[in-house]
Amino acid sequence: MDGKDDTEQYIAASGRLHYAGGGRMWIVDSARGRVLEAPEEAGPILKVADRFRTLREHRGALLEAGWQDDGSGTLDALLSSLARSGALRARSELLRRIQEAPSEPPPPPISAITWITRDRPELLRRSVESAITNLRLYGRRVELRVYDDTADSRARQATRAMLAELGRREGFAVFYAGLEEKRKFAVALRARSGGVAAETIEFALFNPFNIGSTHGANANAVLLDACGQLVVHADDDTVFRFASLPEAEGGLRLSAAADPTQVRFFAGAQEREAVELRNVDILAAHESLLGRSVADCLRREGGDADFDEATPEMLALLQTRGARVAATMVGVCGDSGMGSPLFILWLSGCSRELALQSERTYRDAFHTREVLRLADRPTLSSSAFFMTMHCGLDNRQVLPPLLPVLRNADGLFGQALSAGFPPGLIAHLPEAVLHLPGEQRVFSGQQRVQPRLADLLMLLVRSLAPAPWMPDAEQRLLAIGRGLVQAGRLRPAQFAALMREQWASEMSRHIMALERLLDRFDQKPAFWVQGVEAWIEEARRNVTAAEALEPTDLAAQAAAPETPALAQRVLRTYGELMLAWPALRAASAVLHSSGASLARPL
Repeated sequence: MDGKDDTEQYIAASGRLHYAGGGRMWIVDSARGRVLEAPEEAGPILKVADRFRTLREHRGALLEAGWQDDGSGTLDALLSSLARSGALRARSELLRRIQEAPSEPPPPPISAITWITRDRPELLRRSVESAITNLRLYGRRVELRVYDDTADSRARQATRAMLAELGRREGFAVFYAGLEEKRKFAVALRARSGGVAAETIEFALFNPFNIGSTHGANANAVLLDACGQLVVHADDDTVFRFASLPEAEGGLRLSAAADPTQVRFFAGAQEREAVELRNVDILAAHESLLGRSVADCLRREGGDADFDEATPEMLALLQTRGARVAATMVGVCGDSGMGSPLFILWLSGCSRELALQSERTYRDAFHTREVLRLADRPTLSSSAFFMTMHCGLDNRQVLPPLLPVLRNADGLFGQALSAGFPPGLIAHLPEAVLHLPGEQRVFSGQQRVQPRLADLLMLLVRSLAPAPWMPDAEQRLLAIGRGLVQAGRLRPAQFAALMREQWASEMSRHIMALERLLDRFDQKPAFWVQGVEAWIEEARRNVTAAEALEPTDLAAQAAAPETPALAQRVLRTYGELMLAWPALRAASAVLHSSGASLARPL
C-alpha cells in the first residue's frame, strides 16, 4: 500500500453486488451511474467496508471478521485494486463530488413560530412568552401563530383573549386558529381544491373517526397555512431555553444511524433542574441548515464533515441532485416525549455506558422520563427518526401530511419524509429545548411489543418507498398514497395477513439487532441481558399469537370486532389524504395570497 493509502479513507461504493460469472462480480455504483467489475472474492470485503477506514484499517477489520491472510500480500493487493477501480470510494473524492454542485441562493428566513395546543392555556402562555423573550434578545421579529384544538368554545375565547393581550403588550403579531377558523377555512379549501372530497378535508383537519388525540390534524393545519414558508414549530409545553451536551463538538456530522442523538437519563426532575440552561438564537440555529443543500451545508462548515456514521446508501443519497435539509429538530431536556423506554435496550456508545453503569441506573432509566437527549454536533441524518416537539420545516417543499389522529403521528411523518421525499434530509441541532408538561410523567414499566396504528403505517410507508429514480416529491407522495389506498381496500383476511407479515419482518429486524448487541457486549451486564431476552421472548409470542394483530391504541377505543375494520378505514383515508395533499396545498396557497389564511390576526 502506498503512502496515500495510509492516510486516505475509503468506503464501499455500493452494497448492491451481482454475480457476473467466471469468478467475477458486478458492483452497482448508482451515485456515478456505473457498474464496476471485480473478482468474486471482493464481495466479503465490500460487505465489511461499510464505513470509512484507511486500507490498513479495512485489512484489520477483515482479519477480525475471519478473513484468512496467507501472508502473500494478496489481500493488500486486492484492497489497493478496489480503491483504484472506485469500488472502494475515497473520502476526499466523495467530498469533492458533493461540493461540485453549484452554490444556491440562501433560503428565505424563518417567517413564523407556530404552536399546537389543546386545553393548556397556562402552558401555552409560558411557551409564547419564552419565545418572545428569545426573539427580542436576538433582535428577531416573526409572526406567532397558535392552532388550538380545544373543544370548549368558552375556553377558546379565553385563549384568544389571552393571546391578543399578550401580543398587544409585547408588540408582536399574534395569529390564532380555533374550531371556528378551521371550519371556515375547510369550506374555502373545498371550494378551491378542484374536487377534493369533503370527507378527506374533514379527516385532514378534524377527527371524524372520534379516536385518540388530534395532534396530527392540528399540525396539518400548520402545514397548510404555511405553504411556501420556513417555520419553527413547537409544542405548547416547551420553553425556549436550551441545554447542550458538555462534550458537544463543532463541525458537521453525516449520519445514517437510526437515532443520531445521545441520551442522559435523570433519576428525577431534581437532577434535570441542575442542568445549565442558556439562551440561544434558535431561529439562526435552524436557519443554518434548514432548506440548504448538502453541498452548501458542507461549505458553511469549511468543506469537511464527520462521516463515521455514514453508509454507502446514504452517500449515494447525498450526491442526488437537489439533496437538501427538509426539516430540522432540536433535542429535549426534561420529559422525553417518548411513548416507551424500550429504546434503552438498543443503546450504544456513551449513552449505553451511562444508562448501564449499574442495575440501579438501568432500572431508573426504564422508569423516569426525565432526559437530556440531543446530537453532540449539527448532524445531517438520512434516518426517519423525527419528533415535532420543536422543529423547523421547509414548507416550500411538498412535505407529507401527518396522520391526523392517534399518537406517534410525527414518527410516521418522519418515515414518510424519509421514504417518500428523498433527497430530503433531517438535520439534528446540538441544542435541547426545555420540555415541561404540566404534570410529572413516568413510564409504566411495561415492555410494549404490540404495535400502535402509526407503527404499522410506518412499516407500510417504508415498504412503499418509490424507486430512487423518481425524484419528484409530489409524484413520490402520490405513489405512496396509492399504495395505502390499495392496502385499505384489501379483503379483511388479506389485510390482516399483510399487517402480520409487516410486523413479523420488523420484529425480526429488531431481534437480529439485539442479538448482534449481545455478541458485541459479550452477554453483559446480566440485568441488561435479562431485559433483552425477556423482550425477545415477548416479541416471539406476539408475532406468532393466534389472535388478530390489533393496534393497541385502537383496541383501547373500539370493540374488538370493529378494531381491524377501523384500522383499515383509517389507513385508506390517510392514503386518500396523501393523494389529495398537493391539491390542498395549492388551494391553501391561493387562499393565503388572497388574505384568507387559516390563522387570523388578533
